[in-house]
Amino acid sequence: MPDCYLTRGREALIARLQADDTLSEWVRAWFTWSGDRQVRLVADPAHCPYCGVAPDDGGDDQDTNASSRVTQGLVIAFGNDAMDVAGLESALAALRDICQAARDDALGLSGEGLVDVRLRSWRWIALPAESGSRVVWTCECTVELRWRRTT
Repeated sequence: MPDCYLTRGREALIARLQADDTLSEWVRAWFTWSGDRQVRLVADPAHCPYCGVAPDDGGDDQDTNASSRVTQGLVIAFGNDAMDVAGLESALAALRDICQAARDDALGLSGEGLVDVRLRSWRWIALPAESGSRVVWTCECTVELRWRRTT
């Protein structure tokens, strides 16, 4: 297990995403920036449908004498080259359900200080494919893992 609580939080969320029935059936390529293999995410129809997980902005919310509140931001990006966005809508709904369940059980990391998991926002983007005239629809979601750490 990694030494850093932020890494454990990110990897626990990735494990939940990959274990979800809807996402495991739909996603063809996972871009998690974990482990030995580093792959650059590009809007390429050959990778679709895909799910990418990467760090995003976060920060120290509040420090006191005894504890710190840390917000860890993660971007969850789904992409699909189909003109119908139904698959992306299903992926977004699955992510929302995963975040709700993670809010209830803190991804099993409550002992390390994880106190909340929230799907903060999402936005839809139509990107031109790397080649050809196809469009890759993406849905970029921001998830926050909120930690309370003792100092």
